[in-house]
Amino acid sequence: MIASDNSSQILELGSRSDSERVSQENTLQQLEASHNLLKALTVAQSQFIIDANPRILFDNLLNNLLELTQSEYGFIGELLYTENGQPELEAHMKVQGQPYLRAHAITNIAWNDKTRAFYEENAPKAKEFHNLKTLFGEVLVTGQPVIANNPATDPCRGGIPEGHPPLNAFLGLPFFYKENQLLGMVGIANRPGGYDKSLITYLEPFLVTCSNVIAAHRNDKRRQQAESALLQRTIELQQVLDQLLQEVVERKQVENALRESEARERQKAIELQEAIEQLKRTQSQLVQTEKMSSLGQLVAGIAHEINNPVNFLCGNINYVNDYTKSLLVLIEKYQKYNSSLNSEIEDLLEQVDLDFIKQDLPNVMSSMKFGVERIHDIVVSLRTFSRLDEAIIKIVNIHQGLDSTLLMLQHRLQQTSQREEIQLIKVYNNLPLIRCYASQLNQVFMNLLVNAIDAVEQKLERAKQAGEDFLPQIQIRTELLEDERLAIHITDNGVGIPEEVKPRIFDPFFTTKPVGKGTGLGLSISHQIIEKHQGKLHCISTVGQGTEFVIEMPLKIGVRG
Repeated sequence: MIASDNSSQILELGSRSDSERVSQENTLQQLEASHNLLKALTVAQSQFIIDANPRILFDNLLNNLLELTQSEYGFIGELLYTENGQPELEAHMKVQGQPYLRAHAITNIAWNDKTRAFYEENAPKAKEFHNLKTLFGEVLVTGQPVIANNPATDPCRGGIPEGHPPLNAFLGLPFFYKENQLLGMVGIANRPGGYDKSLITYLEPFLVTCSNVIAAHRNDKRRQQAESALLQRTIELQQVLDQLLQEVVERKQVENALRESEARERQKAIELQEAIEQLKRTQSQLVQTEKMSSLGQLVAGIAHEINNPVNFLCGNINYVNDYTKSLLVLIEKYQKYNSSLNSEIEDLLEQVDLDFIKQDLPNVMSSMKFGVERIHDIVVSLRTFSRLDEAIIKIVNIHQGLDSTLLMLQHRLQQTSQREEIQLIKVYNNLPLIRCYASQLNQVFMNLLVNAIDAVEQKLERAKQAGEDFLPQIQIRTELLEDERLAIHITDNGVGIPEEVKPRIFDPFFTTKPVGKGTGLGLSISHQIIEKHQGKLHCISTVGQGTEFVIEMPLKIGVRG
């Protein structure tokens, strides 16, 4: 009984030893297979890195695949389309064009006379497969691996042509780019014992390598096509350039012949343009002068018509004032010495409020006198501003001309609903009388002061939009210079004039104001008037700080006509 138990234990140990040995052998086989796969992929990647011939690279990949899987024959193919398309796993059959397979490597099946004849006949056209109703076509259509260990009865079988080696087992594996773009497949056949899913898992690194190689092959092909197109385009452009150069050479003689004629015509055009510009300037100045003359006549006529009733009022308002005072004294005396008034007079006294009249009447008379004097001053200023004797040089007071111009612009300086009052600062130094065309100088003062008002109003608007405080100011300063000359400074704290604009401010028709706000003639005419008076008009300006125009002119002049 003891001997029997020992025998059982020995048998059990022997059986366990055989099982472990088989397991170790399987592990070694798997390790060796993995090593062989890694070695094959390393070789393929090395060839890929050194930019080996794609045909050699794919042939080596296929040979290694057949050796690793113990298969008789097979192929490595790329999925293409008869027209442009971007195949994807989810929609790879929905793109434009019909799919087909192009084999980059295929096994030479010329094993005997019959298969050799079949291979030689079909090898030239065996690189492309358009019939997808086959086992490998099922791989391309579904994007899934296909295992067919009994191809003769498989529903996807497509048959084999005469002379083709027998197909005993088939494995088709798709490979992808970035997990969703079907690039191609590998197909292998006739492995002893057939194919299973474990082999699919084993070959996943091989499929990744195939995917990378196909993608690189496509990129290289695109690069070659781009280089070829670029070369062709370069040749075409060179031909066009050569033709253009020839045309340039042919035209150069004609151009040389025309150059002198064109130069003469160009000079004539320049002279004509200058003449036209001069004519336009002269015409504009004549129109402006005519306008000023008409305005002067109109203003002078209005001033004359207003002056008569104003003189009448000025002459009689003092008498009216004296008469009212006398009447008030008389009423007061009458009330004092005749205290008993009838009821009608008492009622009338209550109605007119005699005490209020006594108190308010002097104020009313004073206001009337101030108003009449104001009208008189305006009339005098109008007559001064619109002198009709501009063809005659007269001795005038510069300050009087400035004040007359300011009076004409009083409505522009006063406070409005849109802005506060523009502060006017006058610094008048003692100046002698000068000989000049008074109305023309008044026109210069008007142009410069209007520009100053526009500048501070523009800055007021910007300050208002920015929520900033700004006090608009315009200063007029006169001074006596050496060599019997005077200077008039008109300064504002407005927006200023940009440096790039300054050289052009005295050009005719040049203006920085919006359309409809200026003619571009004000400064040009002012500059010419001051030059006519043998003086100078220049500008000093800083953007954001303001502008100063300075008039310099002699006291004793013989003004040029």
